[in-house]
Amino acid sequence: MLAASTLGTSLSRGLGILPFFIFATVVVWSWGREALGEFGGLCAVLLFSTLPPVLGNAGLATTDIVLTATFIAASLELMHWLQRPTYVRGCLLGFAVALSVLSKFSALLFLPVCGMAMLVCYLASKDRRPRLSRQWRSGATALALSGMIALLVVWGGYRFSDHRTDKAERPHAVIDRIVGANGVLHDVAYFAAEHVPIPAPELIKGIEYQRLHNSNGSASYLFGQARQGGWWYFYPIVLAIKTPLPFLILSAIGLFSLAIAGFRGADWRVLAAAAMAVALLLSAMPSGIDLGVRLILPIYPLLAIVAAFGAIKLWNLAKPKFLGRALVSALLLWQVVSCLAAHPDYLSYFNPFAGSSPERIDVGPDLDWGQDLFRLSDELRARHITSFSIAYLGSADLTQQNLPHFVELAPFHPVTGWIAISLTRLMRGDTNPPYYGYSWLRSCKPVARVGRSILLYHVPAGGCPSRAMTETSPKPPSTVT
Repeated sequence: MLAASTLGTSLSRGLGILPFFIFATVVVWSWGREALGEFGGLCAVLLFSTLPPVLGNAGLATTDIVLTATFIAASLELMHWLQRPTYVRGCLLGFAVALSVLSKFSALLFLPVCGMAMLVCYLASKDRRPRLSRQWRSGATALALSGMIALLVVWGGYRFSDHRTDKAERPHAVIDRIVGANGVLHDVAYFAAEHVPIPAPELIKGIEYQRLHNSNGSASYLFGQARQGGWWYFYPIVLAIKTPLPFLILSAIGLFSLAIAGFRGADWRVLAAAAMAVALLLSAMPSGIDLGVRLILPIYPLLAIVAAFGAIKLWNLAKPKFLGRALVSALLLWQVVSCLAAHPDYLSYFNPFAGSSPERIDVGPDLDWGQDLFRLSDELRARHITSFSIAYLGSADLTQQNLPHFVELAPFHPVTGWIAISLTRLMRGDTNPPYYGYSWLRSCKPVARVGRSILLYHVPAGGCPSRAMTETSPKPPSTVT
């Protein structure tokens, strides 16, 4: 939904993303063990650490895993603070929240929405009332301390920068409308606008940029349609086709069991994970930026807790007792096998719901982020191709990739000879309207599919004859503007 901020970008260039994946796994283990016991924690870790979307993004220099790790850590610290609102836990909560905000601006949406969901679950739990009346005063002080630490750490992440407004930037007209044209409040507001520096102006500018980005929308693609903006059902769809089926089955069992048990019958810490996952998904659905499951990646550690709860419920089936344990073992084994089968193409993994041609449903970062360029180089050398045209989706410098002589394939300009094209460019076209600048190529049959994301064509001098579309040549999508 929202783009990266400063901390995540610098860390992805420095230490790398793998430590954040490990950290997220440790936090999932901690939450699962506290709420579900040792077996529950083990199931949660196994399910989370074998998710292809998580593993795929853990190998990229982006901030999605950074946000996932810091978000789930902040959520766990909020859970600890609600159970016992001490000053130490308040400080840890503030620090974790600040790291999450610095990792990615999406945290500014996910944290309050999911925090409210957790708070509702806690307040509705049966064991909170005896503690609530005794701890509210110390809890309020700890929460204020948490907020101060969060603001200070966020400001420190922007090197304690500040900005003093000049005359043209001062919101005097706005102040006059709010507090009037004279009076004490008017004078104080004018003084603040003219003399008090604004901390972390880059954060404010970044938030405004993302607000405009969300309003304008991104180039999106779903079910053969491309348009600027998105669909309200985009994220439920990609979650359903990018997540392994055993994980979905156990999550569904967990959600159903929690719905049956209700607030009084279920552990509020597990119920909070379920409520937060639902809240996160609902908050993402109205977004105009539909750029793949990576933008809701923090939902996976929450669902891993829910799925582990489902595994325990299934394991403890009374009659017949062996059936539940056999089913859990089979589902966990299926999860591991799905992960191993996806190696090394975790990023472009789709479950069987997507069929044999997932590009008919979803492209972009869920399938094609330029990851098969090295494979393309090997394929061209193996076929002794000395010249070709390319329409590549990615940021790599093609002149440095050991490719034979090439020319960039411009949209709406059919050519002949060897052509390599990224599936996103073929199916969605350019990143801005008009779309489908390469639709002329769909009448040709690909010579090879390079990895998961690039098609290799050979167009004869007379052009390709019209033919019925096959699964190797995706059905041309309709244009939506």
